[in-house]
Amino acid sequence: MSTYLTIVVRMPSDEGAKTSINEAIRMLDPFCTAMSLEDEITVLEMIEQHEDFSDHIADDARIKARELHEANESLATMTALCKKELGEKSNSSFD
Repeated sequence: MSTYLTIVVRMPSDEGAKTSINEAIRMLDPFCTAMSLEDEITVLEMIEQHEDFSDHIADDARIKARELHEANESLATMTALCKKELGEKSNSSFD
């Protein structure tokens, strides 16, 4: 299972509801890896459904996306380990 979650939100016209959604999205900032103001999911689904679209392109893109996510996970793990190591060294006392 992927550690990534994609959410598409239709922004309401009501200003109070927009404010609530924006506040909720801001709470996700520490975990956000990408954001868009356009619905790429729908666009990509429409491209995939086009009669001229070749299935091998989608299969190749999915493989490359999986590889990219795996590389990002590895980088995040290494970064966390480095921060932990640096934090432990900076918190150690000298006798």
